[in-house]
Amino acid sequence: MAIPLAAITALAQFAPMLLKYLGVGKNSVPDKVAEVAASVAREVTGTESVTDAIAVLTGNTQLQWEYKIQMAGHEQRMDELYLQDTKDARARDTEFVRAGMINWRAHSMYIMAWVVVVVAFVMVWHSQELDDFVKATVSLILGRFLGYLDQIYNFEFGSTKSSRQKDDTIASLSNLGER
Repeated sequence: MAIPLAAITALAQFAPMLLKYLGVGKNSVPDKVAEVAASVAREVTGTESVTDAIAVLTGNTQLQWEYKIQMAGHEQRMDELYLQDTKDARARDTEFVRAGMINWRAHSMYIMAWVVVVVAFVMVWHSQELDDFVKATVSLILGRFLGYLDQIYNFEFGSTKSSRQKDDTIASLSNLGER
């Protein structure tokens, strides 16, 4: 049973770490995270439905803390799901290179992001006849596409040192569990 996005967004007010998993990876990653979030909410509140769990959590600070603590215990598994999905995408790109092919889709997304960033920047910087609403909208688009470029660079070159350390920790903990 798919958990509605509105329910997961509502649960994220009690465990904000959920937001980093929404809209990432293949559909199965957000769906699995949603299932865990809903299951923990029902378990903590003793209710049968996610809607009832949200209602109970909204009125009870003690249960909110319990939910947050329980969700923190599941964060490693959710990170593993996300990292597994990212690893598959990188492996796909590696296979393109090995086969001597060019990943036109990835290259075109990168070029398109840069074109949008440059055009939006020029529009905001040089166009004096735009009203404030249009400038704000274009600035919002500019920020979004700068975020896309950030994701592209993180995908291609790896992410920050602290993120790499987290990845190494997850890998070592996973290896402990296999022994």
